[in-house]
Amino acid sequence: MTNSVRDNDKTKLEVVIAGEIVVLSGEESPDYIQRLARYIDKKMTQLGREKKIVSFNSFAKTLLVAINIADDLFKEIDKNEATRLEYAALQTKYGKLSDEFELLTSASRVANQNLEEQLEANERLYKEYGAVKARLADEEETKNEQAADYKALMQDYENALSEVESLQKVNESLLGNNRSLAARLEDLQKSSQILKDEIARSNAEVSSVRRELEQGIDSFAGGDKKQKSVYNFNKK
Repeated sequence: MTNSVRDNDKTKLEVVIAGEIVVLSGEESPDYIQRLARYIDKKMTQLGREKKIVSFNSFAKTLLVAINIADDLFKEIDKNEATRLEYAALQTKYGKLSDEFELLTSASRVANQNLEEQLEANERLYKEYGAVKARLADEEETKNEQAADYKALMQDYENALSEVESLQKVNESLLGNNRSLAARLEDLQKSSQILKDEIARSNAEVSSVRRELEQGIDSFAGGDKKQKSVYNFNKK
């Protein structure tokens, strides 16, 4: 059974650790302090069961050290989980952008192919226009018929030029989108690498804190009597 009291914006909580009644004081919530106490109690119980230890030396001092180590451990675990979730969200976003980039790249290739085909058609029309113009100079008697052909070819030529200009604009837009997506993908890749490094660092810190916790609990071995004490639990 535990009792919680607020004193000067601090929580005082009575807990039981390894059979010892202890009052912990800190700026964290009662649930958080109780969580730490249960964790330390479990570890100490396991240590006592494995080594058949029924009492501890320097209980008060070692307990305070163990609680601070446990605090660091839980905060690193929470931080590591938040980083992992952020990394997973970035991976999902990166996948979507990669798909979009691939679609735009494919569309750009199609547009370039269409542009090349249109340029070839325009070149053919231009050559036909030259041929018609030459025939008009040589065949005066068929001037009216040739003039009609010439006008039609000029219209086709102008239409072709208009289509080429339109395709060029589309291609320029697609190229601009490709460059923008490439830059975004590069930024996402950098962010992804930073998050990977942060996760690795957090994992290393968690492992280090776990080792410190185990070492702190190991130092509990031995003791003469149980006592009720009040300790300050400072928020880091």
